[in-house]
Order: sequence, then C-alpha cells, then structure tokens
Amino acid sequence: MVGEYPQLHLATQRQTSLQKMGLTVELLQDQNGTLRPVPPPPDPVAPSSSPAQTVAFNPESSGMFPWFPYHFPYAVVGESFLDALPGSRSVMLHRDAAQAFQTLQADAAQEGIQLVPLSGFRTLAVQRMLFQRQIVRRGSEAAARRLSAPPGHSEHHTGFAIDIGDGRYPATHVQYSFAQTPAFRWLDQHAGDHGFELSFPDQNFQGVSYEPWHWRYVGTPAAQAVFAQVQQWQAQQLAQGN
Repeated sequence: MVGEYPQLHLATQRQTSLQKMGLTVELLQDQNGTLRPVPPPPDPVAPSSSPAQTVAFNPESSGMFPWFPYHFPYAVVGESFLDALPGSRSVMLHRDAAQAFQTLQADAAQEGIQLVPLSGFRTLAVQRMLFQRQIVRRGSEAAARRLSAPPGHSEHHTGFAIDIGDGRYPATHVQYSFAQTPAFRWLDQHAGDHGFELSFPDQNFQGVSYEPWHWRYVGTPAAQAVFAQVQQWQAQQLAQGN
C-alpha cells in the first residue's frame, strides 16, 4: 500500500547529508572522516507524512561487514514521487526511473527485445512479507538475507529499483536463468546508457545472492544521492585494497 513514510534513526557522530528529491542519505564519520561501525538500524516504527527521509550508513571500515550478508538501510519514498508504469498498474517507480525505464524498454523493443517490469516500489509491509517467506523457506534469517532484504533495507523502497524480465521467456522471471536470456544480454550492453546498473552482480561485495533481474537507476543526482552510501563504501574498500 503506497503511503508509508518511515523515519529511520541512528545515533551519529558526525553526519554528511545529501538531500535530494524525496530522500536524504547520511554517512557516518568520526572526527577524522573515517567510517565507523555502529549497531544495525532498528526497524522503522514511526510513520511520517514528509517525503524527505533520513537513513544512516553503517559499514565498518575494516573491509568486512559486521552483519553479512549486508543490506544497506533505505527510506521509503513519498507517494507523490511515484508513477505507475504504462500497462502495469501494479509496478510503480520514482518518476525519474519510470521515465528512464520506458525509454530503455522502447529502445530494446526496436531490437526485438521485450523487457517486462516485474517489481518496482515496495512498502515495508510487502518487504516484510517477502523476507519472512524466505526465512521460512531457508530456515534462518542469515540464510534469508542472502536472497532478500529485511524491511527497511530494500532498494525497492526508494522507487529507483526494478526487477526486469524477458517477455519471451517468462519461465526465467526472477530466476538465475534470466542471465542466459536475450533480454539480460541486451541489458548488460545497454542499460548503463540509460542510467541503470546491476545492483547485485555475481560475487558482489555485500554477499547478497546474484540477481541478474534486479537493476537500480542512478541516472540523476537524486538517484545517485540515494545510493551514495553504497558507492562511498566501495570507494573506501578499493582505496584500502580490500
């Protein structure tokens, strides 16, 4: 149900705020500018009608996450920033991502590729249901985290993430076999030109299972700000040689 606006709070030492359309991302730093670990963020409990949200960045600086697999915390985007994709009333994205996906979809169609939107924006309630389902299937929360994000930690909350399928091969939807489809091969070559990148490639640093169907939009400053926490951590690990 669209319209949940959680506030995710963590105690911080020094914060650098990147406020963009509908979301704010904060990076935890000590007085020397080094990222430090803090306890994992609590589940959001206080709804708010404000579209601007605050989420804290929590990776430790040693090169290994204290909670692994690790999912970064994300705020739920405000309803006013969402648009439904044409032909799929159930799939909604941030308006910037929605426009970019339609262009991506049209360009793919010109080459005979049928890109199908499978999932976009998700509320906390939907993500909680999906995560609990994985716990039951996999037997533990740790195992579930490899395949699904806990509520409050899904890229889908932002409206900038989308699961994509190949309309000609529906049996591969949300399956590893999607990586063998013409749609994935086309995305691998052209998605970056439209501002999309694969969130969880094989052997990704977060320890999340490979998801060839899951793409995030980073084609505007607002979208880049939302995922700045991921890029910040990656850059730090590269600098440290991890």
